[in-house]
Formats: sequence, structure tokens, C-alpha cells
Amino acid sequence: MLCRRIQSRVCSHIGTKKKICSKTEELARNKLTAQGMAMCERLGLRYPIGSIWQSEDCMRCSCSEVGLRCCSMYTTPRKFPPECEAVFDKENCRYVVHVKGNPKITCPAFAGVG
Repeated sequence: MLCRRIQSRVCSHIGTKKKICSKTEELARNKLTAQGMAMCERLGLRYPIGSIWQSEDCMRCSCSEVGLRCCSMYTTPRKFPPECEAVFDKENCRYVVHVKGNPKITCPAFAGVG
């Protein structure tokens, strides 16, 4: 599973003395903590500390005192027969490898990333 910490969207816990937000996020963080909430923000949506969710772009995200962490929920195929292609199925958050021009015939994937 491919994971990354989203540095520009780091959040902080109320009462902490550590500065863990970037300068561009400082104003937004101060506004949220002034309202008595500790939250993370991703794609314009706010999430409370302790929340875990699946995003529309097939990422599993979590919000903690340390910050926002998102991991892809799928593996991207890298090695498969040359007569095949990998197509992303957004509805099921996965890649399907099939014969080019014929999605009914699946192909094996020998390696993947994520």
C-alpha cells in the first residue's frame, strides 16, 4: 500500500506547544483551534482528530494529532503481457488487466506497486 504524509495539510492538536503546521496552513489551523476544534483538511473537507475514511480518489485517510495520512487502496500493475493493458476501475478502487480491445479476457499481472 502506497502511503504518504501530506505535509501541506498537517493539523495540530489543541493545547500542543509544537508548531507542526506549515506557514501556509498556520492561519487555517489557528481559526479551527480558536473554534475549539482540532481537525485535518483534505481537498477542502475537514475531518476531526481520530477519523478514518475512504476518499473519492480511492485513498484511505486518517486524521491524528500528528497530521493527515493517506494511503492508496490499490496496487498499480507494472509487469503484464504486452498484448494487455491495465485499466483503473474507480468504482471498485482497483486496476483490471485485460487484453487490449477486449475487457472480457483478463491477463495476469506479475508485479505491481502500491
